[in-house]
Amino acid sequence: MNIYGPDVGAISVKNVFCKGDLMKSLVVLALAALLFTGCPSSRQVTKSDLEFRAALEESGKHKGDKIDFLADEVLPNEQIKPVDSSDVVMPVAVATPEYKEVKPARPAKYRVQVFAGSAENAQKNYDRLHADSAYGEVAMIHDTDDKWKVWVGGYETHAEATTAKQTLIDEGYPDAWVNEMKGVPLPIGLFWIQVGSFTAEASASALKNELSNTFKITGRVEKTDKAFKVWMGGVTTRSEAETLKQKLQSAGYPKAFLVESK
Repeated sequence: MNIYGPDVGAISVKNVFCKGDLMKSLVVLALAALLFTGCPSSRQVTKSDLEFRAALEESGKHKGDKIDFLADEVLPNEQIKPVDSSDVVMPVAVATPEYKEVKPARPAKYRVQVFAGSAENAQKNYDRLHADSAYGEVAMIHDTDDKWKVWVGGYETHAEATTAKQTLIDEGYPDAWVNEMKGVPLPIGLFWIQVGSFTAEASASALKNELSNTFKITGRVEKTDKAFKVWMGGVTTRSEAETLKQKLQSAGYPKAFLVESK
């Protein structure tokens, strides 16, 4: 069968269809080739037992390793810096001060008590009063009631102690009061210098007060059956008493002599 006229050339219908089949076949083959070369093989590769065991061992070696994305991270426990022993400040033990009694060295019938309380405050009052010789003898006693007490002076009469008390109140010790030394053991074996003997107690007290203020020493009026004797000093050693005797003799009491209280 001729499709075109005799001038174009004779092409049979069978040849056309044959040519069409050939083109289709070429297209199919090309697509198959592309699919075959572009897709990975879906076939599973089977590992041997030896390869599998080796893979497990290798995995076990890295079991404790960090995960890769945490390799540069610093964990909280790695941020704690151990304390350097040289930076540790050890507490310094504060020594408790030791307080000691300062007992009266000379006997007296009356003293002025200016403080009663803690050892610390007693020490402060004692130091202040002891630094001023005008107050005479100062004592700091740990009494039987467990209080620390500060006593000033040593007086033979209540009137003398009262005068001293008022002076201390005026100078900043409002709690000062006269304390009669009853039941307080007095030191024995003291040495005194007797400078006079009077029939009138007032005359003896006047001389004692004058010498106490002049020489800053303790004095007492010793009462006997017939006279009132003026004793000065109350020192603990004979050599101190001899020195004081010479000082009083040079001051206008040439008949002064040494006596010892027992």
